[in-house]
Amino acid sequence: MLRLCIPTILLAAQFLFFGYSSSAQSPTTSSCPCTLQGSVVDSISGQPVPHALVKLTAPSPRAALTDSEGRFQFEGLPAGSATLGPSTTFIGNLLAHDGITLGNGATLSGRALALGGTVTLDSNKVSLC
Repeated sequence: MLRLCIPTILLAAQFLFFGYSSSAQSPTTSSCPCTLQGSVVDSISGQPVPHALVKLTAPSPRAALTDSEGRFQFEGLPAGSATLGPSTTFIGNLLAHDGITLGNGATLSGRALALGGTVTLDSNKVSLC
């Protein structure tokens, strides 16, 4: 019997739809368009995952492949809200201008901060890292 072993992938990102300017040192909403950057790591080994597909669904669908160190970056994003899809595992701080929604079963190891909105949970596991 052939058995496939597919590792669980974790997404770690520093900023999500709150944004920062490359000329600024701290997150700001007035400097948008914003940037989302982070890295994808294997949940078992902790090693970066090169060439992983990272998708954004809003405000317009985008996709990027991670580099050889598991890093990715999306630029030109408007300030807004952030949503983690169902069963997503996220490590890091999740920051958004409007609101944050964690889909059913999503796991957050870190903090969720919505500057001008709410953080909505639905059967989620949240822990501080």
